[in-house]
Amino acid sequence: MSSLKTERHELRSWTSEEITAVVDGTRQPEWADDFPAEGDGVIAGLFGKNPAWLGEYGHRLVVERDTGLVVGSLGLEFG
Repeated sequence: MSSLKTERHELRSWTSEEITAVVDGTRQPEWADDFPAEGDGVIAGLFGKNPAWLGEYGHRLVVERDTGLVVGSLGLEFG
């Protein structure tokens, strides 16, 4: 799925590298100071058992377009 964009944010899929970094606790320079939150870590840890969560209507990272910083995540569900 292509990313969804607003004037201020981009909602895009997680990469495998981002999932690994969140699970391992390895800080990335493109992350806001308060990312990942506890819930982001829980979700990242469950992707292996729930690969469909990364599909077209799955979880997304929230990226500030001005700074390029990942500031959070959210789950999408359409049904």
